[in-house]
Amino acid sequence: MSGHQQKFRQRVQTNTLNETIDFVIPWVDGSDSAWSEKMKQWLPAGFSPKECCHRDWGLLRYWFRAVEKFAPWVNRIHFVTDGQRPDWLDISHPKLNPVDHKDFIPSEWLPCFSSHPIELNMHRIGGLSEHFVYFNDDTFLLRPVGPELFFKDGIPGLVAALESRTPYNNGIHCYINNTITLSSNFDIPKRVMANKGVWLNPLRNGIGTVIRNCLYLKYFEFTNLAHNNHLPTPYRKSLLEEVWNSEPGLLSNVSSHRFRQDDDVNQWLFHNWALMKGEFFPVREKQLGRFHMISGIDGAIKASEDIKHQKCRMICVNDDILNRDEFESIRSSMEDAFKKLLPEKSSFERY
Repeated sequence: MSGHQQKFRQRVQTNTLNETIDFVIPWVDGSDSAWSEKMKQWLPAGFSPKECCHRDWGLLRYWFRAVEKFAPWVNRIHFVTDGQRPDWLDISHPKLNPVDHKDFIPSEWLPCFSSHPIELNMHRIGGLSEHFVYFNDDTFLLRPVGPELFFKDGIPGLVAALESRTPYNNGIHCYINNTITLSSNFDIPKRVMANKGVWLNPLRNGIGTVIRNCLYLKYFEFTNLAHNNHLPTPYRKSLLEEVWNSEPGLLSNVSSHRFRQDDDVNQWLFHNWALMKGEFFPVREKQLGRFHMISGIDGAIKASEDIKHQKCRMICVNDDILNRDEFESIRSSMEDAFKKLLPEKSSFERY
C-alpha cells in the first residue's frame, strides 16, 4: 500500500471490508409521452437529441434481478428518475429508495434532460451512504461480486491510466474538459510520479497499462485519464463534496445545462480527482467487465453471448442504434439473453 493510501486509511478510520455500500442508478423512459412533451417544451432551437440517449430497452427488471442474485450485500438502491416509476417495480421494498430529480437537484436547474447534472449532484441524495457505486441503466452485473471489488479499507477501486482522446461532434468534449479542470488543481505528471508505486507498478496495475503510462509521461501528450469504460464506478460522497468546494462555479454552470453541451464535465471528473489524490487502489479494466457499443445485430450477438455465458463480471450494453427498424429485433435478442441468465423474478418486482 502506498504512503498516500496509508494516510487516507487513517483519515477515514476504517480497516474493514464491511463498509455500508449503496448503489445509485438513474433511469428514464423515453417512450413516456408526458416526459417527451416536457422535453420538447425545453428543447433549444435547432437542437435535436439522439433518440438512443433516452430510449428504454425494457431491461430494468433484469438489473434488479442481477443485483439481488449477484450483490445481495448492497445496503440500499437509490433509483433516480424524473418522477417515473415502472408499474412492476415495488417502490415499498425496504432496500429501495425512489428518488425524484426535485428531491436532490436544486430547483433552478430543473427540469434536466442530460445525465451530467444528475451525476454531478449525486452527493445530495438523501440518505446516500459515504461509499456508493454508480450504475448507468445500461450496466449490469453478470456474476457474483463482493464489496471488495469496489472498496477496500474505504478506498475505491479505480482504473489508473493515461490516454488521449480527440473531440468530435456531439462527443468526447467532457473528457477533455475534465482534464483541463483537473490540471488547474493538480500537476498531473507530478501526482502520477508521487504515487508511481501504483501507476507504474506492473504487478499492481498491469504491464500494458504501465507501458502506456510511461509512454504518455515521456513522449506523448495525454488529454484524458482513463476510466473503467462505462462500467459501474465506486465513489465516496465526501470526495464529490470536496470537488464541489473546489469548483463550485464550473459544476453549478454544468448543472444548469438542461441538455448536454460541449463545455460540460461529467462524473469521471470525480474518478480522476481521486486518482490525483492517491485515494484509490488500482483495478484492471479487463477484470471488471466489457463495454459493448451496439449499433447493429452483430454487436448485439456478441453482447448476448457475453450475457448468456457470463463471460465477464459486469457489462455495458450501450445503445447506438440509428436504424429504428432494427431496434426492436435487437432489443428482443438482448432481453432473451437476460431471460436465460436471470429467469426468476426478484423481490423488487410486483409482477
